[in-house]
Amino acid sequence: IVTRNGKKTALVMISDDLHRKADGRVLVVAPTARHGDVTRVLLAEVGLDTVVCRTLAKACQELRSGAGALLLTADALASGDIGKLLSFLSDQPSWSDLPVILLLQSGRQSAYTADLLPSLGNVTLLEMPAPSRSVVSAVQTAVRGRQRQYQIRQLLEAERLGRAVAERVSLMKDEFLATVSHELRSP
Repeated sequence: IVTRNGKKTALVMISDDLHRKADGRVLVVAPTARHGDVTRVLLAEVGLDTVVCRTLAKACQELRSGAGALLLTADALASGDIGKLLSFLSDQPSWSDLPVILLLQSGRQSAYTADLLPSLGNVTLLEMPAPSRSVVSAVQTAVRGRQRQYQIRQLLEAERLGRAVAERVSLMKDEFLATVSHELRSP
């Protein structure tokens, strides 16, 4: 809703700018600092902003600022912080479906991991070792999908604001016609 001094419009524009920066960000929960550094360099080569998180709890904190995708290993799911991630995923707004890319050791998917998969929602499984280009391609696809989600959210918000303006205009028209009608009947 636009106010006379335009402050609300400015706030929406600032919010959209923050989301544009965050919607391409990839959060990586790496088992070691070396794995995190290698992944960051690999994704930076294709222009993806990467934040390496040592723990799932740290990744959950970063998720509040927005993310294009979450890349993690099955080992991260076994941490005590999985509840925080599941809570974040279940509390997402209706337009949001954070892509999760889960790296599994070949042939080592546990029953615990299999039980968690439905709760993770938009999940892509990659068996390790996987070629670097497969990991990069999966992350790029996830980020593009996430960016489309943010675009849809913006379109829905614009449509909602447009409807609110149209309803206000219709109400003002009805009030004007009621006033004119009253004045014509009893001048």
